[in-house]
Amino acid sequence: MATSEVSRYASFLRRNLALGAKLFEQNFDNSHVGSPSFCNPTAVLAQHFDHHTPVPGMYIKGRPRVWSNQLLKVGSNHSTRRD
Repeated sequence: MATSEVSRYASFLRRNLALGAKLFEQNFDNSHVGSPSFCNPTAVLAQHFDHHTPVPGMYIKGRPRVWSNQLLKVGSNHSTRRD
């Protein structure tokens, strides 16, 4: 998806997720393709959500993350606050 599409989607989710809700996301960075149709979703989501944490375990395509506007704790990993 393009950066603008991911940004609109993230903005909608931030406004409409219930208080305390979490967003599970698993994508991979396609920005290296060099097309405006592809972006790095993690970088875009970080502009809309205050915290994220990787989901522990193995994965094949795209590191899974949980996003929220509240501090998160998933397994032994702690959330990362956006700058």
